[in-house]
This record gives sequence, C-alpha cells and structure tokens, in this order.
Amino acid sequence: MVARYDFDPDTLHALFNHVSYSATAVKLVLPSPTPAAKNWKAYQARFIEPVASTQA
Repeated sequence: MVARYDFDPDTLHALFNHVSYSATAVKLVLPSPTPAAKNWKAYQARFIEPVASTQA
C-alpha cells in the first residue's frame, strides 16, 4: 500500500491496530455451502432499499 499507492505507513499502522476479527463477517462473505439458483427477488429484498418518490 505504501509503495504502490503512496499511503502513509504510520497512518496504516494506526488504522490496522484497530482491526479485529469478526467471525460473523467471515460467515457472511463465504459462499453458501449449498449454492442455489440466483434469485433477483431475494437479492432485491436483502440489498436494495426502496427510494421514496419526492414528486407531488
């Protein structure tokens, strides 16, 4: 990160000192043990929030 993107090493060390392992996060990003067909409605319900219309 420092050599390739010119990040400040002290800033990176300070940031990484606050990192902690989260088993929940790891579980959420792992692929499903029983992959199912992709379902737009399931994806939409989980990740897409409705946008309220501002038109009168």
